[in-house]
Amino acid sequence: MICGRKSLWRLHHQRKGKNMNPRPFKRLMAVALSILISLNIAHVPKAAAEEQIIEPMNWNGVQSLINGASDYATIDLSKLESPSTGGLFTSAEFITIKIPRGKSLTIKGKSGTTFKNTAFVFEGDNNIIIEDLNVQSANNHNGTTNGGGVAYAPLYFSYGENVLTLRGVNNVTSGQSSVADNYGAALNVNSQASLTITEDTHAIEASLNATGGARGAGIGGGERGGSGSIAISGGTVNAKGGSYAPGIGAGGSGGTIDSITIADGIVTATGADGAAGIGLSSGTGGQVNNITISGGFVLEKRGFRTNF
Repeated sequence: MICGRKSLWRLHHQRKGKNMNPRPFKRLMAVALSILISLNIAHVPKAAAEEQIIEPMNWNGVQSLINGASDYATIDLSKLESPSTGGLFTSAEFITIKIPRGKSLTIKGKSGTTFKNTAFVFEGDNNIIIEDLNVQSANNHNGTTNGGGVAYAPLYFSYGENVLTLRGVNNVTSGQSSVADNYGAALNVNSQASLTITEDTHAIEASLNATGGARGAGIGGGERGGSGSIAISGGTVNAKGGSYAPGIGAGGSGGTIDSITIADGIVTATGADGAAGIGLSSGTGGQVNNITISGGFVLEKRGFRTNF
């Protein structure tokens, strides 16, 4: 036992208010505390595994590595060259990387290197950090002229509730040079998706420069495209629309968007050719259901109007 009968007897009478030596009681408490601590340590879960860092050596292996990555892994692309110049792809080809639904990842690029003819497609409910990522899609990326399918943007959010956290300096540019339905946005939020853009508060810099292509918003939708909800709650965000398109909002003619909310951050939104900085293009038939600006520093610039 922890102590003998004599010590227990002293403890018993001490509790009854008799003036007894307190040392046995202190000894008993110390032993009991050490037992509790040991039991607690025994039940503490093992330390979480170190962050998984994956460094693909070529673009051909990127998709399979992402599919097999653990949640919160870092996909470090800094050793790769641009697909259009790295020997694997010609200038007419393109690459599309899909992040499975529900997966949380950090995608790390390389300062000074732009991954051209490239699109990252987030299939839904993704929590993503981008770090020093510079990416530019191809014209009609994944379209009828070069593969067929959904009109992808450099960053394309397909479905569900998504979070994009900024770390470092990130540049996202649409390579769309021709007018085509749904194309043109640099960061496209599909009509069945919502996106919150925020910042890594521990990063020295956390910024996003999003530049739309033909008839596409910097952040939002493309020509005649429908977009879901967009919220900005941190970071430095510079969004510039392509021809006739807003910096943040519905792109082209007939574009629609559910809502735009800015709660924090430093946001500069620039429209082109008469389009609003935040909201609608200068085309016809568009609709934005709601715009709310409740905080942060926001600068909106309407583009100079030319013939549509």
